[in-house]
Amino acid sequence: MMKRLVTWLLVAAIQASGFGPAFAAIAPDSGKTLLGSVVSTTWANRPTSAGADQIYLFTDVGSSGTLMRYAGSRWRPLAGQAQLAALGAAVTGIANSETIVLQALIPAGVWQTSDSVRIWATINKSGTTDTGLLTVRIGTTGTTSDTAITGLSSFLLFSAANLSGGSTFDIRLNSATSAQKVGSNLNGSASYSTPNSAAAPAAATTITDASANALYVSLSLASGGATNTLSITSGQIQLITP
Repeated sequence: MMKRLVTWLLVAAIQASGFGPAFAAIAPDSGKTLLGSVVSTTWANRPTSAGADQIYLFTDVGSSGTLMRYAGSRWRPLAGQAQLAALGAAVTGIANSETIVLQALIPAGVWQTSDSVRIWATINKSGTTDTGLLTVRIGTTGTTSDTAITGLSSFLLFSAANLSGGSTFDIRLNSATSAQKVGSNLNGSASYSTPNSAAAPAAATTITDASANALYVSLSLASGGATNTLSITSGQIQLITP
């Protein structure tokens, strides 16, 4: 199969160059489908549709570009997931002023209704005097002036006694202008860390139109006081499609 694939790619390259004779397409092994070549472009230059065997690399979607296929009515990342941002190095010494520590820019129209943005992070606190707070914001500026998501605004990540933790949060796009934290809405609980909670689900948050605007998703931290500091050692922002 590997030799056959390499040969097919060489033939395709020769045909595309215009310097060689046309070759008949080489069929893949029995029972397998040989996909077309990967087309690299930006999201703004995406075609309105594409064949099911065509893969596109959208270079400005995610931290290293995202491979997608057209799924009949929309573009979807391969395997239904895409990494939008990843923490490259630990951020330490976060004091009692809200500080953005992880951020992704989603081009207009990439995040679609029923998709979720998943944020996970490993966060530590330097001592047991102060609390630790987390906020997720979505908007067009990429600053702390963007809209805070209900249920994730000054979220109590750490009580004073706690020093380390990891959290995962899902934010579902209900419509182009409505985003909602899903799962547990208990303050101090990640989306799925509490099986059951007496807290009502988080209300939806009105956001800038995701279909018409590039939106920043920002994770920020702050210490609850002037004694302890926070640090984030790992984290990602992902797009999850149904």
